[in-house]
Amino acid sequence: MVTDGNRIYFVENTGARIWMSQVSVNGGEVGKLDAPALGSQIADISRDGSELLIAASDFRAAPFWAIPLPAGSPRRIGEALGRFPVWTPEGKLLYSSGNDMMIAAGWKVHGWTFER
Repeated sequence: MVTDGNRIYFVENTGARIWMSQVSVNGGEVGKLDAPALGSQIADISRDGSELLIAASDFRAAPFWAIPLPAGSPRRIGEALGRFPVWTPEGKLLYSSGNDMMIAAGWKVHGWTFER
């Protein structure tokens, strides 16, 4: 569960399916988010609140996605596969890959630059 101060973003298990959802911090109707894959997990929110960081799985190495806020289509973040992604305060992507911690240093013309 994460918040941008105005909305709360969370994963909701309805029994038949897991949804990513959002609701105003003041309460109200719950809205569904466009998920890139079944079982996607909300991992983090960017420091400026403009994007949600999504992990395609909580159990195995999987791709990462960013969802623009307040609305937009998910976009894949490079070709990285890993677990437990977070945004650093500098806006880099930090995640685990096997026994290593990886940092995606920034967007380049052909993708992210990855450091170990």
